[in-house]
Amino acid sequence: MNNVKILHYRIKYQDSNVAIVKFSKNEINDFLKNSLIWIECGEDPDSFWECFEEALLEIYGVVFVMAEGYELIVNKDIQFPNWGRIIEDVIWCSIFFLNPDGEAIEVSKKGEVVGKLITHKFDAIEPEYPRKK
Repeated sequence: MNNVKILHYRIKYQDSNVAIVKFSKNEINDFLKNSLIWIECGEDPDSFWECFEEALLEIYGVVFVMAEGYELIVNKDIQFPNWGRIIEDVIWCSIFFLNPDGEAIEVSKKGEVVGKLITHKFDAIEPEYPRKK
């Protein structure tokens, strides 16, 4: 695990429908430093954040997301009785969006590996799946 980058976050506010997730400014800047990011909608930096918010809206259970500075305001679907893995999914998606050429692993405070190494790869061709006969 060379060149390890740690992204800390904290839940600044949470109730039954809204959560505010706060990231460290220095750590976000460090994630962005060596990332290649394509802005699809134009050269306006606001387009980047619009694409980011749209990506987070694809997460199951998320109804509304707004990136405000180093905070994410997340509004969950009222059909869900609790937050479940929604916040965790938002954080993983954020890591991948901010560091698209990287990989991520979940580590405990003591440095022990908790989750699997996750790498992401986007292919232009969808793989063929075996068909049942």
